[in-house]
Amino acid sequence: MNSKLTPTVIGIDIGASTTKLAAVERGTVDIITNEANFRETPTIVGYGPGERKIGELGSVKLKSNFKNTIVSPNRYLGLKGETDQAKNELTNCPCPTLINENSILFKVDVDGK
Repeated sequence: MNSKLTPTVIGIDIGASTTKLAAVERGTVDIITNEANFRETPTIVGYGPGERKIGELGSVKLKSNFKNTIVSPNRYLGLKGETDQAKNELTNCPCPTLINENSILFKVDVDGK
């Protein structure tokens, strides 16, 4: 039996506030839905006691645990901490941050740590 493997290509679009995923398999493009069956997933990470919630579930954490939620973490990728651009971006960040000249760190409480 001669079976050919057909490659699957995955595309990721990381936007400022949402992320979208698509897969191309056998010439067909399928948009991958999240756990809430939406095509767009919020770019949010929420932390709570013993848990980390991402996407739609992270949005719930934003409302109930504002200080332990990182909204659009991709906005900070590649930014140097001591620049005006980084400081301007951080004005919209709900959780506390630590800044040094080379990086931006997010301070969240996970199980008291």
